[in-house]
Amino acid sequence: QRVCEIFCCEVEDIIGSLVSDEEGSAFLGYLFSFLDQEAPLESVLAGYYSRVMVSIYQRRPTEVSDFIQAHPDVLVKLVRHLYSYSVTEFVLRLINGDEQNALYQKEQGNEWLVNTSLLDYLVEKVTATGEGESKDSLHHHVLTNAVSCVVGVASTGPSAIAAMLQEEKVVQQLLRVISKDSAPPSLIAVMDILTAMLQPRPAKHSLSPDVMISYGGFSPVAVEETVDQGMVDCAHLLLDKVAELCLMLKPVQGEDSFESSYGKIPSRLGMRRWKILDLISKVVNIVEPERCVRIVQETNLIQTCFSLVYEMPFNSILHNVVQNIVFSLLVTENKEVIMALIDSCKIHHLLSAAPAEIDSSMVELTKKSKPLRAGYFGLVTTIANQILSLSATDTQIEKKLEDDLQWTSWVVDVLVVQNKLEDPTSWECGRPSRVNDILGDMGSSSTVDLSLYSGLSVGVSSNDNDRYDDNNDDFDDMNGLDDDDDDDEDDEEVTRWLFLACRGKKESPSSSSC
Repeated sequence: QRVCEIFCCEVEDIIGSLVSDEEGSAFLGYLFSFLDQEAPLESVLAGYYSRVMVSIYQRRPTEVSDFIQAHPDVLVKLVRHLYSYSVTEFVLRLINGDEQNALYQKEQGNEWLVNTSLLDYLVEKVTATGEGESKDSLHHHVLTNAVSCVVGVASTGPSAIAAMLQEEKVVQQLLRVISKDSAPPSLIAVMDILTAMLQPRPAKHSLSPDVMISYGGFSPVAVEETVDQGMVDCAHLLLDKVAELCLMLKPVQGEDSFESSYGKIPSRLGMRRWKILDLISKVVNIVEPERCVRIVQETNLIQTCFSLVYEMPFNSILHNVVQNIVFSLLVTENKEVIMALIDSCKIHHLLSAAPAEIDSSMVELTKKSKPLRAGYFGLVTTIANQILSLSATDTQIEKKLEDDLQWTSWVVDVLVVQNKLEDPTSWECGRPSRVNDILGDMGSSSTVDLSLYSGLSVGVSSNDNDRYDDNNDDFDDMNGLDDDDDDDEDDEEVTRWLFLACRGKKESPSSSSC
């Protein structure tokens, strides 16, 4: 422990004398000889070793990287002991390079890894599903830590080693693991890697570290997310696997029914199915709208998603990822995609058939005498409003929906009522009377334009806001008093209410809770 503290101190002369010149190379060789031991390494010593190696690499990255390139067997030894998280921490430090500089500069300090076989070793550890390894007690730790390292590679993008990970041969090697016969741990591991590869990258920060710290680590300005060509190519390769992934959404052993506080759920979502849906949402969000038509027409993705939502009425994680998938298709505003959703998937029927209360035939409720409102109904109304907004700009979609009696009846009887209930400007109490003067028509902007159903008298009337009699001057001149203190309190109340209302208006659909 004392030796570790000496090596990890901030004295530059100590580190410089250890890793400089030929003596430094001999010292590094002595340190890496610790990995020559047979597995498993002693955990306490491995922790001290990792701390020393990370400290030396942070202060002398060039010397350490040059030594590893000159001795390729070092990487083999590191990967062989990847079951130890202490060793994994050092590998992650090699992959991430200089994280602080990477926030503001393009170069990350890990370009030298392109000339090594580290990525090949890591991917091989992830995709190895032989019987011998599955029986190894350390295989689970090796798989978990290897996934962390490969995800770390993906998160360094745009970088040279992240570009290597996006190459077709590597992606195909990962895709071979996606099979209905694959073990759930291996399948989930590959899903994590592919999801990280398809995650849009935020642009480099242009602000100083002091400014970032003052804002709690979050940028005070909007950070643009980018999608590079490598991510697009990877998503295209995954398109051929979407149909197979949809078939894997059926429950397996360990995802059977379970008891909850409100009743018995027929099946649990499970990590496996959630990872599959999350990966599909990333693919749909990246590929071109023309390619999305294949997903809608050739798979039962949308039908399966809504079936899962209705089976699990209070699973907000599931509702969020399903909303991401559906909105990724709708926001393309591609007419062919929208028509495929209506004709092939009958999405408007899936929405209109959703019961507002829990269906006791699907969920065995604890208290059957009291109706329980469905937790997915916010998701249903959000998607329905988006479809109506799109139909208002396309006459063909408008005509198809207007001719559907089931859909129009549901819009009039259910959706309009729900929209008015969620519209704060239609509430009869609980807000300042002067707020209408400031809001104007902001409240009505959240209500979908239902003019396509002419003659049905649906929608929220703008006269609903006049119930407060805002122009009553007698109220303002009551008792001939002009109380400035009361005005200040009213202004504070109006400001607070406006802040809450505007924040609710600006929330993106993917952030709404169901």
